[in-house]
Amino acid sequence: MKLSSKKIKHVTLIRPPLVLPVSSHQAQQGVPPLGMAYLSAALKENGYLVSCIDSTGEDLLNFRTFEVEGLMTNGLIIDEILDRISFNTDIIGISCMYSNEWVYVKKLIPEIKKKFPEKLIIMGGEHINAEYEYSLKTIKEIDIAVLGEGEETLIDLLDSLNKEIDISKVNGLAYLNNEGNIIKNPPRHRIKDINSIAWPDWSGIPLGNYLDKGLGNDTQNKRSVPILASRGCPYQCTFCTSPYMWTTRWIPRDVNDVINEIKFYVKTYRANHIEFFDMTLVINRKWIKSFCEKMIEESLNITYSLPTGTRTEALNSEVISLLKRSGCIKMSLSPESGSVKTLKRIKKRLNLSHMLDTVKKCNKLGLITKTNFIFGLPGQTLFECVESFIYIFKIAFYGGNDVACFSFVPYPGSDLFDQLMEENQIKRDDQYENFLSKNIYSRVADWKSWSNYISDSMMPFLVVGGMGWFFFWSFLFRPHRFVILLYELLTKKPSTMLAMLLDGIFKNFVIGRKSKKLIKSS
Repeated sequence: MKLSSKKIKHVTLIRPPLVLPVSSHQAQQGVPPLGMAYLSAALKENGYLVSCIDSTGEDLLNFRTFEVEGLMTNGLIIDEILDRISFNTDIIGISCMYSNEWVYVKKLIPEIKKKFPEKLIIMGGEHINAEYEYSLKTIKEIDIAVLGEGEETLIDLLDSLNKEIDISKVNGLAYLNNEGNIIKNPPRHRIKDINSIAWPDWSGIPLGNYLDKGLGNDTQNKRSVPILASRGCPYQCTFCTSPYMWTTRWIPRDVNDVINEIKFYVKTYRANHIEFFDMTLVINRKWIKSFCEKMIEESLNITYSLPTGTRTEALNSEVISLLKRSGCIKMSLSPESGSVKTLKRIKKRLNLSHMLDTVKKCNKLGLITKTNFIFGLPGQTLFECVESFIYIFKIAFYGGNDVACFSFVPYPGSDLFDQLMEENQIKRDDQYENFLSKNIYSRVADWKSWSNYISDSMMPFLVVGGMGWFFFWSFLFRPHRFVILLYELLTKKPSTMLAMLLDGIFKNFVIGRKSKKLIKSS
């Protein structure tokens, strides 16, 4: 790999457009790129000039069909991205977080290299972390892949290049050498002093576009800012990429540092809602109690939610009460299955009875809960699916507000993906990228069962049927919720997944025509 000896001063970070199913056209999409904001802060803190191109945030209403049937992009197209890259930049960093984005990223990178042949292209993100070998061999225009946490690795890489130190000394990198062989340097240890990491830098990112449109992960029509209060997850679920990307070490930030960051967003961006993007925030009961007590003491008059899969081991009556009093309005719980056999198989260590008790206590206090389930897992039987339906019934009985059912997706970098590769059920052949493109977002017709006991044709009945089963019993047990649903739709303040879905359909088919039309890409 030939590297320029020019002094590196200016770095351009690029987030590619979202890759989505056409069916989601003009529904509310997109969350601010938290990873980009963290990298920007780290670079600026170390004296580098940074330019950010958030392809989605810069054109949230631009939807274009893509060459893969059933998919579209949301945001800037390749020519528009190229026009925004300065010729004065020295390094171009591109993220690829999700595997379905790869089909677009692989078209973007060669175009960037064609226009800027002397610029070093660096890739990062969870997909690259898992598929660095395939990515480097497939798109040789990628110069370096950054693996794992990016802040320290990226700074060490740039400093080494500026000092003309061999990059083989920089942990956490992968690249092709001059002979075309893949070199993977030793892995980098996790950042231990998490409080030393600079707050996300949103100054070069169009955060206002998201805020003004009320976009968020699981909360709409609020000025919502994403935040991380911890990094990592101590568990080893076989369907998750976290152990490979982050290891199994969970590290929380200092409570006061988190609160001060929230106060900054309230003052600077008029934020009235915070979304915690932690893989699992509620791990340590002492920490979460301290955080809630501090939030109550500060009286910030904002709400917050926990949209990713929250663990319930540390949740008791006291903690749930503190969460509610401190502004938490919603949390996602992730049992994944109501079957003990399924949970054991996927190494999901949790107590199903305790989770039901948590749902009951949250409902009593008016805290919204969304519970996630997965169908089509390897080895999952129809009887185990029936056990999940029974558990879904119990959630409705105890007062859960939402149930989200998903078709299993084998993520590159997860244990189950590796297992399916070994079994030859997934192949890196000429259909591999088509598989990746529909691996996260796909049409109902594309849903696949990875279990020998469940057919593909059963998946819509399990996924859609599971959610329908829940809402049937939920409205039957609590008819007043149907009235609340209508009120939220009329006032444009959706709080549950069902309300947000119906609100999105309304925006799509009734007022969506005011947005840019879905057009064919050139």
